Amino acid sequence: MMTKFRLRNLALIFLFTIFLTHIPAFGQRIHPRLKKPKAEINRLVVLPVEVSLTKDGMKGGEPLEKEAAAALPYFEKAIVTALTSKNLKVLDSPFKKEALEENEKLKYAVADLVRDYKQLQALISKKYKDVDKGRFSLGDKVLLLNQDDEIDAFVFLHAFGTKKSGGKKALGIVLLNPFMVIPTYAVIVTIADARNGDILAYNQLISFSDITKEDGKSLTELLKKGLKKVPNGESPPPATDTKSKD
Repeated sequence: MMTKFRLRNLALIFLFTIFLTHIPAFGQRIHPRLKKPKAEINRLVVLPVEVSLTKDGMKGGEPLEKEAAAALPYFEKAIVTALTSKNLKVLDSPFKKEALEENEKLKYAVADLVRDYKQLQALISKKYKDVDKGRFSLGDKVLLLNQDDEIDAFVFLHAFGTKKSGGKKALGIVLLNPFMVIPTYAVIVTIADARNGDILAYNQLISFSDITKEDGKSLTELLKKGLKKVPNGESPPPATDTKSKD
C-alpha cells in the first residue's frame, strides 16, 4: 500500500510533468498578408530585445537585474536562430547599443517606436484575434528607421520571467502547489511591417521550464514553435560546383 508521502510525491511529479512544457498562450496570430503561399517578408531586423526577471520569495518580488542582463544575449541569439531556420534573412541591426549611444537622433527614434509598440501591445493582448484581421498597426513612423527601404519587417521580443526562491519552493512542495516551485516565463514576439507598421505576426508564449540557460536550446525551440505559422522565406539558391570538369 502506498504511503501518504509517496502519493504526495507521485502527485507532485505528475503536476510537474504537465507544467514543465512550452505553451503558446494565445496561439499564433498572423496578418492576412502572411497567409498567402509566398511570404512578403524576407529581410528582418530585430529591435533591441528586452528581458526582465524577478525572484518570487516569501517576502515578495525582487528584481534580478544581473541575471536578466546575463540572459539577454541568449534571447538575442535564439530569436535570430529561430528566424533563420525559416530561411528568413536577419540583417545586422543598426540599432545596437553602441550605435544608439553615438547617434542621439536614432536613439530617440528607436525609443519612440518601442514606446508606441508597448502601448499597442497592451491593446493587442486584449483583442489578439484581431491580428488575424489586420487591425493593428504602428503607422508609417516605422519609416524613420527604414529610410533606405532595405528592411521588410521589424521584430520585437520582450521576455518576462519569475524564478522561485528556495523558501518558496520548499513551501510549494509541502502544499503540493507547482506554481510555487517552478519558474514562469512569458515571451512576446511581434513582427511589424517596416514600411507601413502593420502588425504581421503576434505570439505570446508561456514556458514553465528555465529558458535562460546558456545553451539556449529550450528557448530556441520555444521561439520556433511561436513562429511556426510565419511563412518561410525564399530558399537560397543551390550551390554550384565551380570545379572544372576534365
